[in-house]
Amino acid sequence: MSEYTPRYLRLSCPCAGCVEEMTGRPLLNPEYVPADVHPLAVRHVGRYALGFDWSDRHDTGIYPFKYLRELCRCIPCLDPDAPE
Repeated sequence: MSEYTPRYLRLSCPCAGCVEEMTGRPLLNPEYVPADVHPLAVRHVGRYALGFDWSDRHDTGIYPFKYLRELCRCIPCLDPDAPE
């Protein structure tokens, strides 16, 4: 099971308001995201993603499960072939 800090996930939001769609350049300024940001609600988006309602009032990001795996820094996610 993957674990993330709330702020790390919020700063990794892939929505068009946080990332320029054509270039992938980040648009979100980390200085504007509070250190104590946290999800107020988590919802399934179909069978492939999660959506978060963040305490900083952001709620448009969709986090596909594949993207969440890419964000994870645990050994099994970084190297699925590594022995446990």
